[in-house]
Amino acid sequence: MSVPLSICLTKSDRTLLTYGEFEGNRNNSSYKLARNLLGTSTLLTRNRIAYYPQPRQLFDRYCDHCTPPLESTEADTILHSANKTTAFASRDFGSIVMSIRKWKSHRKSKKQCVRKPKD
Repeated sequence: MSVPLSICLTKSDRTLLTYGEFEGNRNNSSYKLARNLLGTSTLLTRNRIAYYPQPRQLFDRYCDHCTPPLESTEADTILHSANKTTAFASRDFGSIVMSIRKWKSHRKSKKQCVRKPKD
C-alpha cells in the first residue's frame, strides 16, 4: 500500500504545500521544501516504502499556491539546485514510521465505519 508523501513531511512543509509562500520568502522556502521532498522520498525508497505522488508533483502544487505563483522555469531552477547534493529527510525515520502507522490506522478505522446497507 502506498502512503501519501505529504504525511512524511514536517508540519511546516505541509503548511507550505497547502498555502504556498509570499514573494520575498519564496526562494528560501522553495529550496527548503524541494530538499525535504527529495530527501524524504529517497529515505522512503531506500526503506522500500511506496509513496505517492512524486516529489515533483507536490512541488508543483506548492508553486501554484505561492503568491504570486512560481513560474515553471523558476521551479525547475530551484529543483535543479536542490538536486546538486544529496538531500536528507527533515524528519528522522522513526518519526516518519509513526506518521505512517497513524495514517494506516486512521484509514483502517474509516473503512470499518462504512457499512453496507442491508437488503
